[in-house]
This record gives sequence, C-alpha cells and structure tokens, in this order.
Amino acid sequence: MINPIDVYLAGGMRSNWQDFVKETCKDLFDEKIVTWNDPRDNKTSDPEAYGPMDRMRCDHASITFGYAEKDNPLPFPLFMEMGYALGQNKPVIFVNEIPMGDRRYRPFLFAKVFGCRNLMMETELGQGIRDLRMLLTSYAARQGWKGRIESR
Repeated sequence: MINPIDVYLAGGMRSNWQDFVKETCKDLFDEKIVTWNDPRDNKTSDPEAYGPMDRMRCDHASITFGYAEKDNPLPFPLFMEMGYALGQNKPVIFVNEIPMGDRRYRPFLFAKVFGCRNLMMETELGQGIRDLRMLLTSYAARQGWKGRIESR
C-alpha cells in the first residue's frame, strides 16, 4: 500500500485548467497514487481567508503544481505559493506562459537565476503535466508500487 502523493494546484481560478490536469492524470488518481489539493474547493467568500487557506494547502501538499496562464492578470499570489513551497524544500512544477519580458513575470525570476533544485520550469501545460506524471510515478515506485503508467 502506498501513501498517495498530495498535489497542490496553484494558479488562476478562471479557466478550469485544474480539471484538465486532473483528467490527464486520472489513471494515477484511480491507482490511488495522487490526491488533488485544489484551492477552488475553498469554501469562503472572504478574500482575507484565502492566504491562510492556501498556506495550509501548501503545508499539506507533497508537490506544488503552479500554472501562470498568459492572460492571468495577477500571478503574484501564485508566485508566493510557489516560493512558500520551495522554502519548505518541496518540489514545484512551474508552467509559465507569461512572456519573460512581461513585468508580471519578474518576481519569480529569482528562482531561475538562483537555480532552485526543487523547481521544474516549463512553458506549456502539457510539458508540466508530463513532469508531474514522471514525478508521481517516481514517488510511487520508491514506495514499492509495481504498476506501470503509460506516458501521455
């Protein structure tokens, strides 16, 4: 029996990209390798409550999957969540569609400049999902899981 890996889905809340990630990794969920920690499940309308709830989700998660969509008007909370996870020495997969020269991207350049070991950076959601699947199956194999998951 393996312990499921909890993945925090950090990023924009408008396009439902989280559902695409979950669907693409459904086989891993069905094998009880992954559980999803989705901030859309926060049951509050109080904006002041989101920060503490998101930190709690980051604390609980084994992996943070961050997605900065190119049309995300305010990615700074995402950057804070990823920085928080990196500060806890947890793996972060960061999919960034914001162009490098865009001022919204600048706060997270430090991670690339300083070469954080736990950070995987991609520019397309599909690439990030491939990284996530690889990381999840690696974790599961270290726990003794003998199954086989096809690459997507």
